[in-house]
Amino acid sequence: IYRRMHGKGKRIEEIKAKPVIRKQWSYGKKIKNAFNKSAKENSIESRCIGDAPHTVFSFKEQNNASDLEIKSLFLQETIIRGILITGSNMTCSRHSSDDMKKAAQAIQESMEVVEKAVSEGKVRQAIEGKVVKQVFRRF
Repeated sequence: IYRRMHGKGKRIEEIKAKPVIRKQWSYGKKIKNAFNKSAKENSIESRCIGDAPHTVFSFKEQNNASDLEIKSLFLQETIIRGILITGSNMTCSRHSSDDMKKAAQAIQESMEVVEKAVSEGKVRQAIEGKVVKQVFRRF
């Protein structure tokens, strides 16, 4: 227990000494802007919503593909490009500027794949695994 508590103290000291909060907001804005710009450029009806440190990717049904099918394809494509994004994003100050550039590039390339699949009506066929499901839903 002491080690865990001692480690928390060091993290608090780091947060006070370094620009942790500022970096989280900055990185969150970069992800949000990259997603929204790429969605618009690729005519994908989606947007990144929420405050910069904690954002959510929101997709709309398009060309007979459900929102969750489009989201599944997008997430699949970002993972293929080495970026694990779940759709609910919490930025971390430990990420680097290079990490943000790689994430923005993966988002752009993934949106291009999504746009092609949506326009051809082949979103479901492009998904290699299962379609993601809603975690929180109304009954």
